[in-house]
Amino acid sequence: MKTPHTAYLWAIFLVICCPPLMGQEATEQFIPIGKSPGLSGVTTVVGHISSLSIENETITVADSAGQTYSCTCTAKTRFWKDRSGQNQSNVAGKLSDCSKGRLVEIKFVDNDREKGKIDWIKIKISE
Repeated sequence: MKTPHTAYLWAIFLVICCPPLMGQEATEQFIPIGKSPGLSGVTTVVGHISSLSIENETITVADSAGQTYSCTCTAKTRFWKDRSGQNQSNVAGKLSDCSKGRLVEIKFVDNDREKGKIDWIKIKISE
């Protein structure tokens, strides 16, 4: 027999047991560069664009330690413009928002830096 409380119990169960369903993926767009809990600097690379080819959809990023990463955009790569420095929310971007010297944060597909396929990239937009 179902009681009115059954729905509440299921909701609580889902919240406790399925946090990835409600997780960071949906809100990642709105988190400033370098501030993603558990991701920034761990599974992502934060650095400046040292070279860029819009035609080949490739980006080379150098982190603060001087390590470089060659990255390739895919059809599924998501671009976000980080406007937190202007006290504005982040918005969707595109590859053409990237430019040499610009600060970016890159998350790789399957966290595989060796393959260098970009899952998403946040691009710091200056004032």
